[in-house]
Amino acid sequence: EYNIIEAANGEDALTKAINQLPDLIISDIMMPKIDGIQLCKTLKEDLRTGHIPVILLTARTTVLQIEEGLKIGADDYIGKPFNPVVLGAKMKALIRRDMKASRPLPDFITAGPFCYNSMTMELFKDNRPIPLSSRENVLMKLFLCNAGRVFTKEQLYEHVWNGSVVDANTIMVYISHLR
Repeated sequence: EYNIIEAANGEDALTKAINQLPDLIISDIMMPKIDGIQLCKTLKEDLRTGHIPVILLTARTTVLQIEEGLKIGADDYIGKPFNPVVLGAKMKALIRRDMKASRPLPDFITAGPFCYNSMTMELFKDNRPIPLSSRENVLMKLFLCNAGRVFTKEQLYEHVWNGSVVDANTIMVYISHLR
């Protein structure tokens, strides 16, 4: 299940990407105001959005056009017409890769009353320590590093349980412990 954010043109897409930081961007190349190539290039050069995977989905499929799209930073380039099953699989793979990307953690991650010390793996709320199990620790780091981001159960399975199939209630038990 995905939340879809639509944009009317490249300029609108750029604004929405910067403000909403989506997990993945699928862009046509031929768009008004800012084309998909310039959109992708701008997103990849921006520290806030540079990590977001971009798929260019377009009718422009010559070797030179594909090469240009990949050179400016597109993570994939899919020609029209396309198979929706293949697009879905590529989307999942890019989101999974992005979540696993090794981004160095700052020493302290804060969000609201919470502070996570990534060196000692301790969580504090209002400067009081909160003991965590190892899974709760991984979940809390994920949530604090991605404050405001919504995760699907599948994303949590992949990130916290490394794709292992666990009972659907397992996630809810850990979430209730964190609450």
